[in-house]
Amino acid sequence: MTFAERVAAIAGLGFGPTQAPFLTTVALHSGYCLRRQYAAFIGCTYRKKASDFLDGLVVRNLARRITYGANRGGIYHLFGERLYAAIGQRGDRNRRHASPPVIARKLMLLDFVIAHGHFTWFATASDRIDLFVNRFGVPASVFSRRTGESKKTVRAGNQNAPVFLHGASPTVHFVTVVTDAHASAIKTFVREHTPLLRHLLDWSLHVVVARSVATDAACHVAYQRRLAAASLTSISKADLEWFERTKPLVERGDLRDLRVEDLRRYREVSATVGQGLHGSAAGPLTVHHLPHAYEQFGSLAGIC
Repeated sequence: MTFAERVAAIAGLGFGPTQAPFLTTVALHSGYCLRRQYAAFIGCTYRKKASDFLDGLVVRNLARRITYGANRGGIYHLFGERLYAAIGQRGDRNRRHASPPVIARKLMLLDFVIAHGHFTWFATASDRIDLFVNRFGVPASVFSRRTGESKKTVRAGNQNAPVFLHGASPTVHFVTVVTDAHASAIKTFVREHTPLLRHLLDWSLHVVVARSVATDAACHVAYQRRLAAASLTSISKADLEWFERTKPLVERGDLRDLRVEDLRRYREVSATVGQGLHGSAAGPLTVHHLPHAYEQFGSLAGIC
C-alpha cells in the first residue's frame, strides 16, 4: 500500500483530512505520540484541539493514555487493531507496549518525521525490501537466510532503520536515533546494515539527537570508525568513479594527462579505499538536534 492508500483507509474509519494522515504517520513510525506532535502536524498551537482528538481515540478504544510523573503530560499509544488492519499492518510491533526508553526513541523519531513530512518515507519492512530489491537491485538474499536442516527462511540482521528518498535523487537516506554521549546507535546501525549498504551505490545517514545528549563531533567519530571497521568508504560516488578511471593510468605509469592535483587526489582516495576499490560510497553524516529533552521520562539512560 502507498501512503495515500493507507490514509484513505484510515479516513474510512471516520477520521478527517488532517486526522487520518497523522494517525497513519504515527502507526507506521512509532505507535506513540504527544499532544504537541499532533498540534505541530496540523499547524495549530491550540492544544485543547489536540487533546480532544487524542482523548477521543481513547474513548473509541483505539489508543491508551500513559503518564510518567505529575505535570508531565500524557503519552498516547495507538494500539487499536482496526487502525493497523486498515493500513495492512495488523501485527505491527508498534501496537505492542514498549518500555519508557523505547517510547522516548519512538517519539524522537516521530518528531523528525513530522518535521520532514515532505520526504517520501518507507516505514515498514516490506516497503523497504520492495524499494531495495525492485528499485535498487539489491539481492533478495540480503534480507533472508536459510537456517540449518530446517531450511526455514528468516530475516538476516536487524535492518529496521527508517528510510526516505528526497525528490528525484537516487540517494537512500537512513535515519537512526542517538540517545547516549558516545553515539552507540551509529555503530549499531552500520554493523547491522553493512550487508545491505554494500549493495547501494549512494546512501547517507541522518542522526536524530535529543537536546544536549551527544555532540556533532562524537557522532562523526563513531560514524568514521564504524565505516572503517566495516570496510565501507566515506568518499563520494563521484570520487570512486574517478578513481576507477584513473587507477589503470597510474598503474601503467601513464601520468601525462594527470596534474599534480590529480595525483594528490588519487593518493587520498586510494588511502581511503585501501587495496583496490572495495566497499560502497557513504554520503556525509547529518546530525539533527531536536529542540526537546523528553523530560517526561525522567533521568533515563541516554535521555536528559
